[in-house]
Amino acid sequence: MMKIGIIGGGSIGLLYAFYLNQQHEVTLYVRSDEQKDIISLEGIFLNTKENRRNERIHVEYIHNWKGQDEITFVAVKEYHLDPLLATLSIHTKTVFIFLQNGMGHLEKLERLKNQQVYIGTVEHGALKVNKNEVNHTGMGVTKLAPLMENAEPTLLSNVVANSEDFPFVLYHNYEEIMLKKLVANAVINPLTAILKIRNGLLIEDPSYFKVFKILLTEVTAALSIKESQEIETYVESICRKTAHNHSSMFKDIVEGRKTEVDSIVGYCLNQAKKSQESVPLLTSCYFMIKGMEKKGEND
Repeated sequence: MMKIGIIGGGSIGLLYAFYLNQQHEVTLYVRSDEQKDIISLEGIFLNTKENRRNERIHVEYIHNWKGQDEITFVAVKEYHLDPLLATLSIHTKTVFIFLQNGMGHLEKLERLKNQQVYIGTVEHGALKVNKNEVNHTGMGVTKLAPLMENAEPTLLSNVVANSEDFPFVLYHNYEEIMLKKLVANAVINPLTAILKIRNGLLIEDPSYFKVFKILLTEVTAALSIKESQEIETYVESICRKTAHNHSSMFKDIVEGRKTEVDSIVGYCLNQAKKSQESVPLLTSCYFMIKGMEKKGEND
C-alpha cells in the first residue's frame, strides 16, 4: 500500500481516486468547499454498465497539499498548472504523474527538472456526473513514461503491478505515447465541439468522415508523423470506443468553460509553423473554438 495524492476533482481525478483507493491510501485534493464537503460525507460514486459502487476517500483542499504523498497524480486542466507549479517545484519527495491532454504543458514542467516527473496519457472514458459521481464510460489503460532521465521507476512498479482492474503500462519514451493521443485529441475534440456531435458520428457519417480525414492529414503533417495509416487506424479506434461519448472540448463549450484548445490545437499549430506546413482547416478550427469560448464567457 502506498500513499497517493490526486490533485484535481474533475472526471479523471474522481476516476483515479476511486480505483487507486482500493489498493492504496489515497488523498484527493480539490478546490471547492462544496466538493470537499460532499466527498467527505458520501465518498465517490462510480457508475459502469454493470453496477454503481461507492468508495470512501480522504479529501483535502488543494492548498493543503504538502508533497507528503509517495506519488502525486496531477489531474487538473493544462491552464490550471501555472498557479500550481510554484508549489509543486519545492517538493522533491513525491513522484509526479501529469495527466493533461495535449503537449503544451511539457515546457512548463521544465520547472520541475530536479523532481521525478512522469507523463501519463489516459485512454479511459470518464464523465463527471456531479461533485462526487463519475461514469466510467469506457475501460482503457494509463500509459506512463518519464519526462526526464533522472526518473526512477521503482516506486511506480507497485502501482503498475497491482492494477489489474485499472491498468497502467510503463514506457521509456514519452513522445511515443503522447503523439498518438495528441493527434486523436486534435482531430476529435475541435470537430465534435464545432459540429456539436458525439465522437462516433465523425466516422459514421460520410460527410463528417471526409472532414475528419482532411483534418487528420493536416495534424499528422504538422507533427511530422510519417506512419499516417497507423495513426488513422488508431484515431478511428478511439472514435469507435467512445462512439456514444462527447469529447471534453464539446463539454467545456456546452458548459461555458475554457477549453484546452491552446495545449492541443495550439501546440500543433506551433509545430506546423516551425516546419512551414500549411494547415488551413486546423487553423480555422482553432479560431472557431476560441470564438466559441468567448461566446460562452459572455453568455
